[in-house]
Amino acid sequence: MAVERLVTALWGDEPPPDPAGALASIISKLRGALRRCCDVGPDVISATTGTYQLRLPIDCAVDLEDARTAIDRAEGARRRGEPGPAWADATVATSVARRGFLPGETGDWVRSVQRELERIARRGYDTLTWVWTTRGDGVLATAMAEHAVEIAPLHEPAWRTLMATHACFGSRADALRAYRRCREVLGEQLGVAPDAETTELYAQLLAT
Repeated sequence: MAVERLVTALWGDEPPPDPAGALASIISKLRGALRRCCDVGPDVISATTGTYQLRLPIDCAVDLEDARTAIDRAEGARRRGEPGPAWADATVATSVARRGFLPGETGDWVRSVQRELERIARRGYDTLTWVWTTRGDGVLATAMAEHAVEIAPLHEPAWRTLMATHACFGSRADALRAYRRCREVLGEQLGVAPDAETTELYAQLLAT
């Protein structure tokens, strides 16, 4: 990655007086940390003119990559109607994603990774909701749908899934309460009402 991009990622619009030197110091410390925890050589991070490149050993696992791969496999298994493999991969994806990333930090690149992990976790819980619905376990299905809503309270499809899951297992009252919670959250956070699809689902529940 180019030095300029790294400097911007680390310090934004307020770089230190000698950004290249400060970055080199950080890279040196990172090399040392990687040597201690991963038993790698100093060339794990190589420097060329204006850039740094990270070269991890072939057997080194990166948890973010693991989560990306797992959620894609889980959703593929879901499309094929295979709850067993979907459960295994979605469980891995949500386990990794819920660890979070640099809590308390607010840099643009940090927030980008945090948002991606939030999306992976939501997708994982959505798949797990499907798994437990398929297996007829209403308690676990609704618990997974609730987790998805907790992660992404402004994501209406998650609310619709929660409503539909409650309704699927005979809890119409809980489904209606989920709609009201959705309406309150959207109103308080965004100043909007639920969209037409969510409102239509609510009307269908009222009519049953």
